[in-house]
Amino acid sequence: MLTSRGQQHTLQNTVKIEGRGLHSGALVSVTVKPGPPDSGFIFGRRDLPGGPSFKASPEKVIETNRATKLGEGNCRIGTVEHFLAAAAVLGLDNLKIETDGPEMPILDGSAQPIFSELKKGGIKKQEAPRIYRKIEEVSFVREGLASLIALPWDGFRVTCVFIAPPPIGRQVIDLEKDWEDLLPARTFGWAEEARVLREKGLAKGGGTDCALIFNPGEDSPPYRVSDEPVSHKVLDLLGDLALYRPVLGHIIAVRAGHKLHNQLARKLQTEEA
Repeated sequence: MLTSRGQQHTLQNTVKIEGRGLHSGALVSVTVKPGPPDSGFIFGRRDLPGGPSFKASPEKVIETNRATKLGEGNCRIGTVEHFLAAAAVLGLDNLKIETDGPEMPILDGSAQPIFSELKKGGIKKQEAPRIYRKIEEVSFVREGLASLIALPWDGFRVTCVFIAPPPIGRQVIDLEKDWEDLLPARTFGWAEEARVLREKGLAKGGGTDCALIFNPGEDSPPYRVSDEPVSHKVLDLLGDLALYRPVLGHIIAVRAGHKLHNQLARKLQTEEA
């Protein structure tokens, strides 16, 4: 069921965000402008002929391997989840996002610097109701040992279980508020994976300055927040669900990633009818 609560919001002023792309290693400049009511998140590429753009939605997700990539025609933009997570935590609904490259900047690997820059632009309330999807029946997707479940709940709650080999192990988080505490949590990976990606010409902008890198059998690098890997998993979930709409419900994620996040968003959208 769709229901309205409060008003939509956008930025008061335009902001700019610059940094290296995770895979290309190239400098990327992003201009974020206020968007009109009900416009959602409009992504565009000003480096392409004609400056093509499109409205983000679950159907625009064209790749979910290690990050969420959006695309329509030749207009493609990767690693959007950290930006969308920051926008979701700020309660932003309508934005125009213009980039001059094929991926959003990785910055420090978290959503914190994006959140800080967006907040500098100021938050503007708009004369349009904010429409939520209220979960009234159980909805779920699964693949192998991974599952994602949406349950009825008067509010928004996320329970996330992440399991990986040592030194990460089993991590669990359960949140209904204080989403800003998650923002410093960085993306993470294994040293061997990073080596393979670099050999393929990827992850040129990656490193310990923008990711937690783990080595089997060794101690964890210092965490910024408690159980940083699972905290980052929740940030990814917030960003991927922001492609759909705000949700009133309890989301339970077990070993889930971008692929399942997108499958749930598409399923919830289909179930609206």
